[in-house]
Amino acid sequence: ILMSVTSGTLDVVTNARISAIEARVKRSLMNLNHGVFSVAYALSAFATGLAREAELNPPVIFAGCIVVIVGLTVLSSGTPRSQPIEGIDTPPLPPAGLPWSLLAPVALILLVGFMAEQSTEGWSALHLERTLDAGAAGGALGPTLLGLTMAVGRLSGQVFANRVSELSVIRWACLLSGSGAVIAALAPNIPLAYLGFALLGLGISVVVPMAMGLMGRYVTDDQRSVAIARVSVFAYAAFFIGPMLMGGLSQAFDLRVAFGAIALTLLFVALVLVPLLSRRVSA
Repeated sequence: ILMSVTSGTLDVVTNARISAIEARVKRSLMNLNHGVFSVAYALSAFATGLAREAELNPPVIFAGCIVVIVGLTVLSSGTPRSQPIEGIDTPPLPPAGLPWSLLAPVALILLVGFMAEQSTEGWSALHLERTLDAGAAGGALGPTLLGLTMAVGRLSGQVFANRVSELSVIRWACLLSGSGAVIAALAPNIPLAYLGFALLGLGISVVVPMAMGLMGRYVTDDQRSVAIARVSVFAYAAFFIGPMLMGGLSQAFDLRVAFGAIALTLLFVALVLVPLLSRRVSA
């Protein structure tokens, strides 16, 4: 619980800080920063798989995590505070005046994006090991591929972020990741499941940073942190909805059906939420 609370707080503060810097320098940086996260995730997933294969117990693995976290805390302790952006004449909205017609669709997109990430992070290894009889190291390649392809997608998205509409990218990314979820769900063998998880990670990689960046551009500077915190609170519901959805469906049916349900949520974003949000931002 403490790990989740502090990790969630760090996510909100970091995304708000990145969004403020984006407004100052007039360019997208969200994909780059989320890409670095994905690289760290891939390395962590692979290292954990190797540790499990070597029969190291959880206390030893978490002790290694503590060393890394303490080191990063020391490195970040001297970071300067962000300064207010000059030249913004728009009067700040009161918190109650935040545009929920914008925040609600963005929050739902983030909810689906986080749920797709969480389901693959936590259940791809189980799907590989239990459905397709992969070993511990082979199972760890599922979340590892997710992290690697998410890093590739986000770093590539950084290149196109200032040239292509965020909503267009989100639509096609959800269709790609939905296709990957279907392939992983129906895969008759391990290599095809790896392909599905790779496509899922490649597509879903840009959804969260693109949605965050889009929202940051349509609220005032003074309200950006509040807006990001509010949609994040809703979006983080994915971390308890996701396990219940995946666990419930896999218990009642199997993990193939569970990943099929994830594909349907991604299709909902592409066909319903993106057109809805498109009308809102163009109004």
